[in-house]
Amino acid sequence: MYLSEFQQSTSEPITVYLDILLFVNLIINGVILFACTRLTGAKTSFGRFAMADTFISVYGLAVCLPPISFTLCTAIKSLAAVIVSMIAFKTKSFRSLLKNTCIFLFCSFCYVAVLMSIQYLPFCKNSIYIQNSEIYFNISVPTLLIAALFLLLATTVASRISASRKPVNAFCDCTVHVSQKQVNLRCFRDSGNMLKDPITGDPVMIAEKNTLKEIIPHVLKTRTRMIPYHTADGKTGIMTAFRPDSVKIDGEEKKILIAVSDTRLGDEFNAIIGTKI
Repeated sequence: MYLSEFQQSTSEPITVYLDILLFVNLIINGVILFACTRLTGAKTSFGRFAMADTFISVYGLAVCLPPISFTLCTAIKSLAAVIVSMIAFKTKSFRSLLKNTCIFLFCSFCYVAVLMSIQYLPFCKNSIYIQNSEIYFNISVPTLLIAALFLLLATTVASRISASRKPVNAFCDCTVHVSQKQVNLRCFRDSGNMLKDPITGDPVMIAEKNTLKEIIPHVLKTRTRMIPYHTADGKTGIMTAFRPDSVKIDGEEKKILIAVSDTRLGDEFNAIIGTKI
């Protein structure tokens, strides 16, 4: 399918085919998005991933449009990167969105850098075409895929190195049951959380109020108690807590209380437990 022609710096025309360009974009951008998930640790779903991949791949066809100003191109490209991050990843804050967007741009630049280095090979001379801040590489599909594989391997190694510096079991999954209602939480193991019930001595989990909205009405009148707390910076106070019907952490049932936090706890988790639970 003939799409368009645009000029190389040497004024030699090149024909771009829509089906091939879109196919390559889907594969390459899919690899870049996957690399982002490995580096950020952000959760996504197949539907979100596919939508983000399709969006940014279609946007890549801007290389075939008539030229527009550099300032407008930069603004549109930045907005597109933000939209991709919003579609692909479940962001809970502006900080998380900014982090994911920056890592997506970083991975994209790394892929371009790999292909730019390929330019020095004898068989790839004069194969870069730039239009509307988008780059088209007139390189064989196998070469493009090899570069994508190199990026994937590099990010896999980087993510494993990063993971090796974190506690082995820094996060865990938790299921809370109250009156036939179930809530799933993502917990962060924090050695600083030493809260205990002053009466029974049972450990206390801290969870975001927003994540417990389905079960809070069932415990407000009969199961609540006050838990005093003291933070590392000297703040003291009292938190409302309740005892659920059951709590399972990584599939193992535990006897704990749950304290309700009115503030958001983190980007990658919504509950905090002690390391000794």
